[in-house]
Amino acid sequence: MNYTLTPQTFFVTEIFNPVLSERGKYYYYLLEKQGLSHKQVVKRIETQTPFYKAKDHNNPSKAKPRKIGLWFCGVKDKQATTRQWVCTKEKISDIEEEYFKLKYVGQSNEKIFVGKHKGNAFRVIVELNEEEAKLLKKFRAKEELCANYFGEQRFNTKSMEIADLIEREDYEGALKKHLTQVTGFDSDLSKTMKKIIKENWGKWREISESEVFKNTRKKKQFEYLIENPTDYKGAFIASEPRSVSLIVKTAQAMRFNNKLNKMVKEKKPNNFETLISGQYLNLGANKAMKREIIIEPTEFEKNFRTRTLKRNTFFIAKKFKPKKLENKKYEIYFELSKGEYATIFLKFLEKWIEKNNC
Repeated sequence: MNYTLTPQTFFVTEIFNPVLSERGKYYYYLLEKQGLSHKQVVKRIETQTPFYKAKDHNNPSKAKPRKIGLWFCGVKDKQATTRQWVCTKEKISDIEEEYFKLKYVGQSNEKIFVGKHKGNAFRVIVELNEEEAKLLKKFRAKEELCANYFGEQRFNTKSMEIADLIEREDYEGALKKHLTQVTGFDSDLSKTMKKIIKENWGKWREISESEVFKNTRKKKQFEYLIENPTDYKGAFIASEPRSVSLIVKTAQAMRFNNKLNKMVKEKKPNNFETLISGQYLNLGANKAMKREIIIEPTEFEKNFRTRTLKRNTFFIAKKFKPKKLENKKYEIYFELSKGEYATIFLKFLEKWIEKNNC
């Protein structure tokens, strides 16, 4: 089975049916996008708000601060064509563009929150040879249990490396990577900040007094290091909580995947594995497994109001249906509950076909 996930081959529709009327505190919109990240979506919607339009964009110093209430059920994959709900506290204009559409539908007194939806429906275009197509007809989704790993979308290389350093209690190495490693998401200002920190590592007063850090949360972090020069663990706690939360979530997800993989090996030894975020994981599950794994936050993670992670150990793809399109192309439709990854199920299906094609 061959496939590449792109906006032309991967389609995601949020399963959510809000009850709407012509009145309510929150304005509900249907959002359709292709090949755009969540961050790009938020920025694009902001341009339609009265607050954004009231800014003097020729004179940023006089611009009003952004004030917008904007809520989603969840983040949708950038490498897909997606359809989802969003609500705002302000009425904004509809958007009709080639790769981005936003349409007002109605109002409600209930706000959307992360996880409010039931799940997601997926359509994926794949290529199958003759033998694979025959096997796919024999696949009984209701009988196949897939291990409920966190998918690659949950991880990025930088967060994984930092989480690993924290796990080994190398707080200086973790903090240095966190504050100096440049990624493709960094703005020019962020790159400048990271360059200054890297070139002056350990010279906390010099960094703190740099004009670029004036009135930022990072300045407070370096002021902490001036008073506590080698307390890198404490410096993490003094940093911006939001910037560390992704690292903490990554660390918990890594521990969950490791624990689940160990359980799967014990309960279903005759299995098939695949590479997920640099780690070989066994995909097949069975009903002898515990239904849930609980990951408690570490003492370090508790500093960031980290909750206990509770997650099911396996799932079943619902309403699974393959449909032939043309030549070797097939469309595979299935539905998953919230928090379950289509990428994990597709890897499971791919390996199931390989195993049964021997």
